[in-house]
Amino acid sequence: MTALIVDDEDACSSAIEMLLKKHTKNIEVAGIATDGLMAIQMIADLMPDIVFMDVQIPEINGLGVLEKFPERKFEVIFTTGYSQYALNALRLHAVDYLLKPIDPAELIVAVDYARKQLFFKSQLREMGSTYQQGIQITTHNDIIYLNDNDIIYIEAMGNYCYIYNTNGIKHTVSKNIGYFEKKLSPQIFFRCHHSFVVNLNYVVKFSNRDGDSVEMQNGSFVEVSRRYKKQLLDFLALKFK
Repeated sequence: MTALIVDDEDACSSAIEMLLKKHTKNIEVAGIATDGLMAIQMIADLMPDIVFMDVQIPEINGLGVLEKFPERKFEVIFTTGYSQYALNALRLHAVDYLLKPIDPAELIVAVDYARKQLFFKSQLREMGSTYQQGIQITTHNDIIYLNDNDIIYIEAMGNYCYIYNTNGIKHTVSKNIGYFEKKLSPQIFFRCHHSFVVNLNYVVKFSNRDGDSVEMQNGSFVEVSRRYKKQLLDFLALKFK
């Protein structure tokens, strides 16, 4: 992974670089920016994986720099001496907010989380690029064409499945749930239980009352198995970040 350090104090940027070399693996510091305008240009040119961003820097502050990249492929870890900007940093979806002097243990945790976020994003992009954006299903009388956003969730009933649509219609299809799991885009659909595949866009709530479940946009509750719980929560956190 490559990193960009944004800090107007040489001692601070050197300290971050030293900590990265000492406590993390496979991170190369690609550059150091000393003001906001330089940071924007270097992010565009270097395309780093992680940006270590100070808040109070000349020209444009760190929060302003981040606002220039609403659709970004890199992760941001704020490194600053001021705690009052933490809420704004989280609003801009920073991975972490580390106060100077930086605790090596906190840096390790932040970098590890950034690494996982980058991995999940790359997985979603790679998988999504190879899948179609809808399916064709055959019922007793019709051939029906459904877009991804037509489907709220799918329920398995033996060798059959029920497909619950956004228009309130339920289709019965003579295919098993594994067929739909392979056909539908993994960017949008997730198998949360051996009997259920849900559209992540229509999940409105996760609940652990009386067992784990998700509430869907149509008011239905869908069971979540222990096996899939952590991965589901990770995907939802990434999707709605």
